[in-house]
Amino acid sequence: MVLLNTSYDKTGGNMQRPDFEGALKEIVALLDAANQERLVRRITEEQIQIIAVTYQVNPYTEFAETLAEFYSDYLKQCLNDKVISEAEAEDLAHLKIVLGLNDRIVEQIHEQVVQSIYNESVAEAIADGRLDAEEREFLEKLQRDLRLSNEIAQRIYEHHAGKYLQLFFESAVQDERLSPEEEQELNAITRSLGVDLNIDQNTYSVLNKYRLYWIIENGRLPELHNVPLELAAGERCYLSVEVDWYERERQALVERIGNIRFFKANYQPLQGVEEQPILDEWQAIDRGVAYLTNRRVALRGSTTSEDIDLQRILDVRPYQQGLEIICRTGPSPYLAFEHGVDIFLVLLGRAIRDLS
Repeated sequence: MVLLNTSYDKTGGNMQRPDFEGALKEIVALLDAANQERLVRRITEEQIQIIAVTYQVNPYTEFAETLAEFYSDYLKQCLNDKVISEAEAEDLAHLKIVLGLNDRIVEQIHEQVVQSIYNESVAEAIADGRLDAEEREFLEKLQRDLRLSNEIAQRIYEHHAGKYLQLFFESAVQDERLSPEEEQELNAITRSLGVDLNIDQNTYSVLNKYRLYWIIENGRLPELHNVPLELAAGERCYLSVEVDWYERERQALVERIGNIRFFKANYQPLQGVEEQPILDEWQAIDRGVAYLTNRRVALRGSTTSEDIDLQRILDVRPYQQGLEIICRTGPSPYLAFEHGVDIFLVLLGRAIRDLS
């Protein structure tokens, strides 16, 4: 772009003071008039240069932001119908030249405006977690109409589809459960949107545990047979685990209020809980096996046996390496074991819930 010499006046070589405000007003008036008539190709480089000479300014440097903003606004007008026609493409190419915009600026403007429209359209199309043939055809046509490259269109789609799937996944497992219906919906979203849920081996293991939690709480509980425990009629054993059990040296330290049950019979997440209680306050009772049935927690040690009726359980205090069973009456033991605390809690919650 070549500008006329704007440094001196016509008469004497004295420097004229630039009139930035006057130049800006004229340029804005010129652009607005052409825009209102939708005849932007009437704007010429000569008109811009006359303003430059008259007001002794270089509009391409002094008003670069204003010129780029006009181009952006005109592009948005062209895209009101989400289509750039051939005539509009020619208008935009003309504006790029007369406004002195380089390729980088124009590309940035198109990316911001065009991608914003495509972003909104993709989000609307997959709002229900599905993309049918009609919606897919609409997006493909929109991409062509917006003159959006395959690479950018694919990147935008994958971003929204992946985000939708991830948000649904996070919502589904927020309660640390994964029901068959939720898993079925996850698979349906994956198939319809054509995206995969990227999970590592550790997350996959956690999902398996969440499936198990749901089954324990809602399905038919597995039973252990041939356990060395005398079961009453109708009594079923669900779990056995090797434990060390303790009792507080002073049971009065445990406050028990009437017959109110605080344990909600739901699994309590172990994240953030203490590893174990301060064992100095506890007396070791025995080492053996804890059996969980639909009626009791049976403790069988080398020298000691104890049965805790589920009706007696007032609360359960979980730890990383065990749990304290707080009873309405009698001892409230701490059962220490390293693995399966969460499973024990879920099963215990289900067994207590089934009592009512």
